[in-house]
Amino acid sequence: MDGSEGTAHPSGLTPIQWLICGIACLGFAFDLYESLVLPLIVRPALTSLGSLKPGTAEFNLWVGLLFYVPNMAGGLFGLFGGYLTDLFGRRRVFSWSILLYSLSACAAGFSTSLTQLLIMEVLWQLTKVPVHIALLVRPTR
Repeated sequence: MDGSEGTAHPSGLTPIQWLICGIACLGFAFDLYESLVLPLIVRPALTSLGSLKPGTAEFNLWVGLLFYVPNMAGGLFGLFGGYLTDLFGRRRVFSWSILLYSLSACAAGFSTSLTQLLIMEVLWQLTKVPVHIALLVRPTR
């Protein structure tokens, strides 16, 4: 006996499950794209929104702020993602996170100052973390 008798073999995914996986992959691809674009747009954003000259101390400070603060806020807020999923449910957390993620990403494009851009980038990070948690973690209740 090899221990495989009496166990059900998992069947393939249904078309709906494949659709969900495809949409999730597109979402992760968009998230990755948006994360990788920041190094390309940081110089033009700082020169046009803040009238900063590349190489100055203030320019370098804002580069650091735009890269560090949103990621740190998202990492710290990620500790609450599982709690929110347990409290409100996966579907509700996922839906609200995607809505707020979309709005903050759009609002970042309409920023008129560096402070607004930083706030929208922080909001973007705060709203994308619960999406990942809601997708990957099963509720405990």
